[in-house]
Amino acid sequence: MPATQSGLKFDYARARIQNYLDDHEITREDFSDEILVKYPTFNNFMADDSRKLAITALAKSAQTMGITYEKLISPLGPEDYTL
Repeated sequence: MPATQSGLKFDYARARIQNYLDDHEITREDFSDEILVKYPTFNNFMADDSRKLAITALAKSAQTMGITYEKLISPLGPEDYTL
C-alpha cells in the first residue's frame, strides 16, 4: 500500500531527527526531555513507522534543531548529508 502524504511527513521528520541526534551525539532520551515528550512516546515514534507525534512536539523538535517545521517535514536531499 502506498504511503500517505501525512505518513511521508512523519518519515521525513523521523529521518531528520535521527540525523540530528547522530550528528550532535544526543540520546533519544535527552532529546525527548528537550521537546517535552515522554521518552517511551518519542522512542516509539522513532522506532515504528506507524507511530506519530503531535504537531506541537514536531514543532518543538524543529525549534530545538534550529530549522523550520516545513524543513523538518520535507524530504532530505544531498545537502543534508555531510562527508
